[in-house]
Amino acid sequence: MLTTTPPLRVSFVDAFVHQTALALRSKENADGPFALGSRYSVYDVVASTIAPRVSIVLRHYRGFSLGAELEAMGLTKVKAWAEACAERPSMRRTLEELERVTGKDVATAFVDHFDKFVSWKGP
Repeated sequence: MLTTTPPLRVSFVDAFVHQTALALRSKENADGPFALGSRYSVYDVVASTIAPRVSIVLRHYRGFSLGAELEAMGLTKVKAWAEACAERPSMRRTLEELERVTGKDVATAFVDHFDKFVSWKGP
């Protein structure tokens, strides 16, 4: 269980991390950081777009560090997966485009967008 205060109502992060860890446990991914190894798959496309949002928004509202939590849980493959996805040129271009369109840095754009969905805002 991920540790946050107060606890998340729906443990979306737990489910996300669990599903990613399961995908990365397959024998097919032995040769690379992605769900299918060195091949960037549909799973990676869908899941990798969630990771920066979760990381940024939970850090902002809860002081939660996804990377630190993954390390604490011993999920080094999941952390390596998230980092490899973030380094892809397509992800970088997407986030650069978000900055261009919104006129804000990525973190501010995500926090501003997701603010309407946050029911608990800590100190």
